[in-house]
Amino acid sequence: MARHLRASVRPYDVVGRFDDSTFAVILGDTIANDAFMWAEKLRTAISGSIVSVDKKSFSLSVTIGISGASAKMISEELIKNVLHVLDQAKKAGGNIARVF
Repeated sequence: MARHLRASVRPYDVVGRFDDSTFAVILGDTIANDAFMWAEKLRTAISGSIVSVDKKSFSLSVTIGISGASAKMISEELIKNVLHVLDQAKKAGGNIARVF
């Protein structure tokens, strides 16, 4: 997962770990539609990957929540929006990208 993230971000984007099963990515100077297109490319690349661990192979899936931010938005509001749309995407079955 981390390899795909590192390969898909620009030098000024920020990638970090949010919790045990969640990464967060800040795409600087990016509108929501472009963020969605980026997320779909990433999701497709990850979903097409096969991972082998201890002689077992499996595929991955990723569910992505996207929210735009404004200069006046506080970080708690942004996180709340992203977690809301991420939860909705998971309830819809996962392996999708959704925009708040």
